[in-house]
Amino acid sequence: MDFVRFVFGIIFIISIAYFFSNDKRNINWKLIFSGLLLQIIFAILISNVLFIENIFKTISEFFVLLIGFAKEGTLFLFPNAEFSGFAFSALPVVILFSALSSVLYYLGVLQYIVKSIAWIMSKTMKLSGAESLSAAGNIFMGQTEAPLLVKPYIKNMTKSELMCLMTGGMATIAGGVFAAYVALLGGSDPQESIKFATILLTASIMNAPAGIVMAKIFYPENKEKKIKVFGSPEEVLMAVHSSGSYNWHEKQDGEKLDHLGRGIRVHEKIKVLIDGGIIETTPGRVIFNTIVPKELGFQNYVLRKKRLSELVLECYKKIGLEATVKFLDNMKNLGFAEATRAALSMGTCDVKIPPDKAKELEEAYKRVAVVKKQYEDGIITEGERHSKIISIWTDVSDRL
Repeated sequence: MDFVRFVFGIIFIISIAYFFSNDKRNINWKLIFSGLLLQIIFAILISNVLFIENIFKTISEFFVLLIGFAKEGTLFLFPNAEFSGFAFSALPVVILFSALSSVLYYLGVLQYIVKSIAWIMSKTMKLSGAESLSAAGNIFMGQTEAPLLVKPYIKNMTKSELMCLMTGGMATIAGGVFAAYVALLGGSDPQESIKFATILLTASIMNAPAGIVMAKIFYPENKEKKIKVFGSPEEVLMAVHSSGSYNWHEKQDGEKLDHLGRGIRVHEKIKVLIDGGIIETTPGRVIFNTIVPKELGFQNYVLRKKRLSELVLECYKKIGLEATVKFLDNMKNLGFAEATRAALSMGTCDVKIPPDKAKELEEAYKRVAVVKKQYEDGIITEGERHSKIISIWTDVSDRL
């Protein structure tokens, strides 16, 4: 009967998670079943293998001993303290365990234990190192401290990995809170305290892979290409122009390189840390912004002819003629540099003359003649004459 209840419970919980999953097609069922298997193995080892059971019992006795130390310290400060409420039963224990965790972390003991458990989970469940490390850290540390173990990797984490990081923190119990529960539930009876300590410790360890399983069902890893994240525009330029970080000639993961032969495409979506915020942009836009004056800010959109003209006018209004001329010179030089790097060339044979060019020009000359006649007859002013002629030739130029 217990076995039936066990199987039914797992199927029921997994079914609920599957129902609320945001991407059912990408669920990695191999990871899910390996996580469940790891959880079952932990349970069997802790409850049925005498050697492992004794280890956990010893650890629980050690925790209970520390709780006794916390009570003695409380009595030293507050001789008349009563341990019936939360204030004196739990808070001193939380303070002691938090301090002890900090000492063990400083000595490197906690990291060694966490990395050992993380290695087991990464090998059995094929998780990334950051996911395994944070999940294992959550067994002994709080939800605030555990992510600090993988702080350098958080900026590159996918939404699925962040979900796993946070779910692991919710599924397990921090060392200080663990001790507080033991102190409240066990009371003054050492045997009861050891009993509850063993139960809570077992549950916390088993919940590490369980939390990963639930997170990977709710928010599976998307098999589509991950967006690269860069710490600065300089890193993007290094990635674009370096033959070390990105191969210039060969394909990577079956992906076609761009026409410049670079491993990162100029139109590829990337994320970059700029002015204290992460924005989604492209390497091409980062390259262009190397010549844009800082007063104009980061130009993060497609720069077509009209928008480019508006940008030049904005530059003139904000920072003057000299800076605008320099901006235009830099724009020209950048165009020549990128064309050279791409080995692009153009000859007269590449220029295609529209078949109706002569007719378009003839009509334009006639329209210009009409405008000049209107000016000579005094119908329009000098400014209107100039504006109309510019408009006529601009229209012709656009059509050709």
